[in-house]
Amino acid sequence: MLIRQQVVRVKSAAPLYSRIAEDLHLGGMSQRTHDGYLRAVRQLADYCKTAPNKITESQLRRYFLFLENEKKFAYGSLRVAYSGFSSREPASATDRSWPR
Repeated sequence: MLIRQQVVRVKSAAPLYSRIAEDLHLGGMSQRTHDGYLRAVRQLADYCKTAPNKITESQLRRYFLFLENEKKFAYGSLRVAYSGFSSREPASATDRSWPR
């Protein structure tokens, strides 16, 4: 049952990830950058257990505190995670203010 739920979640997020990948391509990013940024967005969504465009500002803050304090990410790794998330702005983000 858990596998089926994960497959459904991935299918529903696929258009958003495709949009992010297209935005990265339009921005002239390399394939390696695409891979790193998309992985960062996927990991953020997995941590928050929600689609990337549904993540709140407080969830984002908690995630980065988790990466720094619990996972002991180095500065460069935090930059990749941050850049992966911020790369989806503004084209792939929803046209609304952040929920709190």
